[in-house]
Amino acid sequence: MTGQKHINVTDKNGKIIRIKKPYQDDWSTDGYLRWAISVGLLNYDNNADTCFISETGIKFINTEHGSVEEKTMLGEAYLSYPPAVRILSLLSTGEHLTKFELGNRLGFIGEAGFTSIPQNIHVHAYNHATAPAERTKIRNNVEGSSDKYARMIAGWFCDIGWVVRTPKEIKTKYGNKEYSMEIGQAFLITAEGLKNLKKATGTSSSKRIPKIIFYEMLATKFLTAVMSEDAERIL
Repeated sequence: MTGQKHINVTDKNGKIIRIKKPYQDDWSTDGYLRWAISVGLLNYDNNADTCFISETGIKFINTEHGSVEEKTMLGEAYLSYPPAVRILSLLSTGEHLTKFELGNRLGFIGEAGFTSIPQNIHVHAYNHATAPAERTKIRNNVEGSSDKYARMIAGWFCDIGWVVRTPKEIKTKYGNKEYSMEIGQAFLITAEGLKNLKKATGTSSSKRIPKIIFYEMLATKFLTAVMSEDAERIL
């Protein structure tokens, strides 16, 4: 797989040319694998530390790219992933929510892996930036891990038409002053998304989609502490 970025290389004639990076770095490759495992397209053997394709994955690769069948299969795979169901559920009220509004309600509050930047602090920082480059950096790069996670998952649903991305004008207070800015990473659920969300929990007309939950998803600080205490008592 080629990388997303472009790099400068020297060809055999000594000329510097710009090409798409012909390989993936380890971090990006790991991300692709984790995504495929999390939504059930690949299975993971924890003992052997190896991956192998699942039955769902085999069916998926035999669909036509861009077809309704491909989008349907992707949607059902996403609904087997609890954080994705959470994002769709938060949007199901019809609210127009930014990545920050989704991110601070996505994961385990207080956990190191679930950081979310308060939206009013982000807007305040943007308004107080003086240089255009600084404003661009804040708009594009300043976000918590949970905010990024929420943006990424909402993007999955945008690709299959269950969610739409549309900018939201934010007016918020920081201290006694009011500030505003337009946040581009904001999302709304579609009628198709609302209809398919029923598959996550099951209804009289929709069979419930089983969830894929790994032990690591439950390893919160609280659970780890409880398990450590139990282990000490057993020992």
